Amino acid sequence: MNPTLDQKLIERELEKDPDSARAEWLGVFREDLEAAFSLEAIEACVIGGRDELPAASTVAYCGFVDPSGGRQDSFAIAIAHQEDGISVLDVVRAWKPRFDPSDVVLEAAEIFKRYGVLNIVGDNYGGEWPVESFRNHGFAYQRSTKYRSELYLELIPKINSKQVKLLDNRELIEELRRLERRRGRTGKDSIDHRGGSHDDAANTVAGVVSLLGDKSQSSREFNPQAHISRRNLTLVPGSWPLVAGLSSDDIYTATVIAQSYADEIRIFCAFITENVSLKRHLAECPKAWLSANSPALPLLGGYVDDPNVEVRAKLHNAAVETMNGQW
Repeated sequence: MNPTLDQKLIERELEKDPDSARAEWLGVFREDLEAAFSLEAIEACVIGGRDELPAASTVAYCGFVDPSGGRQDSFAIAIAHQEDGISVLDVVRAWKPRFDPSDVVLEAAEIFKRYGVLNIVGDNYGGEWPVESFRNHGFAYQRSTKYRSELYLELIPKINSKQVKLLDNRELIEELRRLERRRGRTGKDSIDHRGGSHDDAANTVAGVVSLLGDKSQSSREFNPQAHISRRNLTLVPGSWPLVAGLSSDDIYTATVIAQSYADEIRIFCAFITENVSLKRHLAECPKAWLSANSPALPLLGGYVDDPNVEVRAKLHNAAVETMNGQW
């Protein structure tokens, strides 16, 4: 030990974190720290030469975000799906600082839309701004209920048993192998990156794999991709009912037009407008579509999404007035 060092300083550091202080000040090998993931286990999960998978219309994807303000950390996203109980990574992207967060959110939104992911989960960073930013692009953003350390601890057995297929992304591999697992004094371990390093991409991968695990436990999970028609939908003349749905609040108005045919419900179009009057929305969106596509078909019903009787009456009257009774 260096005799010029302040003994009281060392004693204080030993009280705060004995293992760390013994390693730093006394030269004692640490026994409370170890690599969270071995490089061998990580490499065994990597699909060589695969940097990204294209979107498939019949696959249900999950998305996870680790947002950043653009100054120090990267802004990262991951998209994945399941195949026979295996978590398969499709996309891992990381935007390195400095950047404008609004520009990155726009780019990330386009990627998520390409994979049909409109409900995403993100790290707890940033309070409300990630929620609002993604909402402005039509996404439901939910903050994760699990801390990153919990996500990593869940990921360990999946990596070790090769239940994950990783992309051949060297930055991701480096982040995973540099994560450290600390033995807690109360018996509960924690995992984090080393000082001066980053784990943004690794965090999104752990998050999206956790989401897939949660979803696989629910047999009632709705898969929108499985309901996308590969053929052009056409209106069927005759007695098959054509129905319009309407939802409106102080900012947004949304309508959808569908037809019940045989054992199917065919959804032909959906419209949403912001800060546009209800009557203008009805005239420029569903009415215009109906005029162009179904001038001879009767609109047999409508559904208004609001529990308030007065609001329902207001929406109904506006619809009847604007549509002129034609449908």
